[in-house]
Amino acid sequence: MESEENWETVSLTDLKPEKRELVGKKNTPVMEVQVETHAKEEEKKSEPVREPLRAPKAEEKKPENGDAPLRIALRYGEFKEIIGLLNAVKNEVKLNFGPEGMEAKAIDPAHVGMIEIRIPREAFSEYYLQGNLATWTLDIDRLKKIIPQGSKDDIIELEGGESRLVMTVGPSKTYYELLDSQSVTVPHLPVIMTDSSFVMNASTFRNVLKAAEHVSDAIRFTLNKDGLKMLAFSDGEESESRFTKDMLKEIVCNEQTRAAYPLDYLLKLAMAMKTVDEIKFQFRSDYPAVIDFSVESLNRMSRDHRTEVKYLLAPRMEQ
Repeated sequence: MESEENWETVSLTDLKPEKRELVGKKNTPVMEVQVETHAKEEEKKSEPVREPLRAPKAEEKKPENGDAPLRIALRYGEFKEIIGLLNAVKNEVKLNFGPEGMEAKAIDPAHVGMIEIRIPREAFSEYYLQGNLATWTLDIDRLKKIIPQGSKDDIIELEGGESRLVMTVGPSKTYYELLDSQSVTVPHLPVIMTDSSFVMNASTFRNVLKAAEHVSDAIRFTLNKDGLKMLAFSDGEESESRFTKDMLKEIVCNEQTRAAYPLDYLLKLAMAMKTVDEIKFQFRSDYPAVIDFSVESLNRMSRDHRTEVKYLLAPRMEQ
């Protein structure tokens, strides 16, 4: 059994466009980070190529309220999962809607976790947009308290401008006051360089995290070409899960990779994954992790246009 160790979380805002060292508290190992941001125009050409959201195919139906620039419809359970994933990072978020679909980015107040969700318009059963852009800025905690109740397969219709949102589920309708769009800043998503990764069933990932929840506040990932070990430990207690390469859906590792991450952030994210089949966990030693996955229920409308979710998480540094 390993002895108890102290941890310090590195902030994602410490990641600068230029190469620099991140130094934690006394006796904390030094970590070098190289990232690129979308803010630097000259560096955009080096960013990884991402599949663009495709042209619209969802039904376009003019809103009953002619002044509302946006109207969408989707299953109640799908909408709840979207706001649940965003809420796992931050309460106040901005949803941007364009001709190709919806995009949302959020970073938590401590700047430890960051999420980006991209949903093609084909994923919605109805998508009507006046102009090229509409924005809804939500207080998710408040929205969850007043949203009309429904079952996961019910259709929820949402329409509104930048000040008010109308939510309809069956016979029930709720009017929700949106936040000022200027009150929420959309973060730039840094490009994290990783060299190792594994693909795991999402429910298995969640169960491992839940088993470690009361043992420690951090969990260490150790990956090599033969498999993965996930370890949480404290003084006198330990939670360990081992996976051979045959137990993982995919593994990429040229040399042993080891890093620890805050358990509460990972668990919040995992618990919000209601219809996620698998996750791709990408990282390198003592470096931020990138977790990619798709919300499968939103892919039912078109398998060619998939929902993309990217979650970035700062590491915990051993002191």
